Amino acid sequence: MNGLVRGEDMVAWSVALSEVADSAPFTRRNEIQRLTCLAPQRPGKCWKGRVRRWSTHPPMQMQQISDAFERPREMANLPRRRANQLPLGPGARTAPGLGTPVSPTVSYFKRLEHIPSSSERDTLGWTEWFEKVTAAFRLQGYDALSAARHIRVLAKFAVTSPEHREAVMAYLETSAFLTLWRERMNVLMGAMNEAQLTDALYNMAYLEIRSDRLFGSHFFEQWFIHVSNLSDLTAPALARMVWALGILRVCPDTIFLQNVALAFNREFGDFRSYHLADMMWALGRCEAQLPDELVELWFSAFEKECKNFSANDLAVSLWGLALVNVRPDRLVSQYWMENATRLFDEMTPLDLCNIMFALGKLEWNPGTQFLKLWLSRWMRMTIEADVQGFVDSFWGLTKLGIKPNAAFLDEFYDGWRRERTFIRTPQVRNSLYAFARCGILPERDYFEHWYEAFKSNLSDYDYAAMPLYQVERLRGNGPTLAIIIWSFAKLDLTPSSKFMLKWYKMAEFFVPYMGAQDLTNCAWAFARLSLAPLPRFSNDLLKQFYLSRKEFRADNLVLFLSALVGMGISLPDVFLLQWSRRFRKLVNDASPHHLTETIKSFAYLELKPSLVLYEEWKHLLSAWSLHFISSLDSFSFQQLVTCLWSFATLRLSPPTPVLDGLLSALHGKGLDGADSVTLANVAWSFEQLRIRPPRDLWRSWNRAWKREVDFASETVSARAERSREKIELMAT
Repeated sequence: MNGLVRGEDMVAWSVALSEVADSAPFTRRNEIQRLTCLAPQRPGKCWKGRVRRWSTHPPMQMQQISDAFERPREMANLPRRRANQLPLGPGARTAPGLGTPVSPTVSYFKRLEHIPSSSERDTLGWTEWFEKVTAAFRLQGYDALSAARHIRVLAKFAVTSPEHREAVMAYLETSAFLTLWRERMNVLMGAMNEAQLTDALYNMAYLEIRSDRLFGSHFFEQWFIHVSNLSDLTAPALARMVWALGILRVCPDTIFLQNVALAFNREFGDFRSYHLADMMWALGRCEAQLPDELVELWFSAFEKECKNFSANDLAVSLWGLALVNVRPDRLVSQYWMENATRLFDEMTPLDLCNIMFALGKLEWNPGTQFLKLWLSRWMRMTIEADVQGFVDSFWGLTKLGIKPNAAFLDEFYDGWRRERTFIRTPQVRNSLYAFARCGILPERDYFEHWYEAFKSNLSDYDYAAMPLYQVERLRGNGPTLAIIIWSFAKLDLTPSSKFMLKWYKMAEFFVPYMGAQDLTNCAWAFARLSLAPLPRFSNDLLKQFYLSRKEFRADNLVLFLSALVGMGISLPDVFLLQWSRRFRKLVNDASPHHLTETIKSFAYLELKPSLVLYEEWKHLLSAWSLHFISSLDSFSFQQLVTCLWSFATLRLSPPTPVLDGLLSALHGKGLDGADSVTLANVAWSFEQLRIRPPRDLWRSWNRAWKREVDFASETVSARAERSREKIELMAT
């Protein structure tokens, strides 16, 4: 469907035309052209280069689409929706009329609707036209209808040809149009109806007006207030509005999305497959937090329309679900899988990489049969894929725990050599992560190129000179830094001092945007690589932990503390107090490994509880002990020995139930398989804690020691013998 209405929408579409025929700034012929061509269109297939392959229309919709509406290639880097073009949205079929009385400025805008052709570019025709656009702000009687038509006339000019679009974009960059139009909109927005507001938003999206400085939070807050009811919007108009929000990356809040859900429910029967696909794509693009009712409605509509979804619709829908972190339920998963399998032969490389990226992000393994079909189709189409497609596919496979074979990697490197570029920052991050996740060292020339991409995409920017809103817009660099240093550690690659200086320079600005997992990854990587962190970075880590401590799970907490200990950072009492309070709340989620690592970290710290920590230490030890006893059967022999050694290092006698459980479990596991170092640690722990081990356990230790003593080093042997003498002396 490319800007044409379906048969069932013909009546409503004709009514909309008749309602605006008298007041619209176009002739009837031009109005029809606007509704069918200027409104957002959805090409059905991925295209390469400058040639678009349009999808086939049903008989009623067989209208020749002019080459004059081709989109320029330079829009390639905007959305993931299409490989090399900006998607034109779902609302082309029934674009809303403006529906307000005729304004005194109508005749002026009707003249502007006569777009000068490309041949008039050299005869000052274009210059005069843009001067008239600017002069329109000075018209007497400039009202809400004028504001809506003003932005739309620029969109109509831009859609005429790639050259026209370039001229419009240059005009917006060099003129004061956006500033003046925003000021008028701030005054007139309250007088605009929902159709006009939606139309204005669409044209902003089509013209890529995304400047935070010009259209900041206040502008969109007012827009959301005035359009909040959504009572007048049809299903296509609602989809069109959501699509525009996605293009602009304006994330609606939960209350607005609840209103979207109400409107969705009201117009439920009118939503088509292309509406559903573009809505989910847009919501994923702005990473919205979807209310449950909207998710359920979308799933229900998908079940109704799934057989009408194209291959591209299925791909972008799953991609959107992945970006909003919503995994399809059982029935939706089944329908999606059935239709995707049926349409595999129609999928483009972009569809395939979007699917694999989404499956990886959702950690949804679709099964061996589906993966074989995907890989077979992908390997036949790699010549058409770009670097982003290869990186996203590689990343998705590794997230599913699948290690790519040699043939896939050969195609990956061939695809990279064809372009030798990383277009976007996520590619820099995800490519290294994919290699680290599957434990494969990248080729040397690839890694050298990766480093150049890291500098050009990330580290060479002067963040100190940026306004705060620009730094906040780049908040994704925080998780990116964490993943990059984690990948170095996973691959056992020690970064150079030059690289680390660049990394620290960025971390100074982006540690505040790191979450619990990012902080844990950073700390683990520094400990693994034995990197001594700069004092400022250490302080930033601890400060960010305090701010984001409620995001930490039990495993994050334990690994973060263990890594900080390994980094040799001096931990203040305030940090330990907050860490302990958070861990106590989550202690029942801790595994035996987590419990062992916790007490071992305190042992390495040689923790001496201060007055501040004393009461908290007692509460923590009590909670730790209760969970230890309840999960004692799950501990391995080595974990039991580590717990015993940790209490001995702390010179802290464990509670009686814990000690009895430890000794009983050690005897039950048996010491026969222990090596000399483990046996020496057990004896040393008994000595330090002044424990007289049970007779059977001590006999088992002596038998094992006689077997291992010949293999022990002098230091270990002397230590074990000294401890044995003291224990036997205690027994007498």
